[in-house]
Amino acid sequence: MTDTEFLIPNSHTVLSTNIHQSINLSDADLTGANLPGG
Repeated sequence: MTDTEFLIPNSHTVLSTNIHQSINLSDADLTGANLPGG
């Protein structure tokens, strides 16, 4: 996944939001860093 993909479609933006929420619940910053990296 690239940063461009996140910015182009709203659907991806919503998904990324859900992912961020999961990260906050899991309290795992490292996981968040791995997600955009693929």
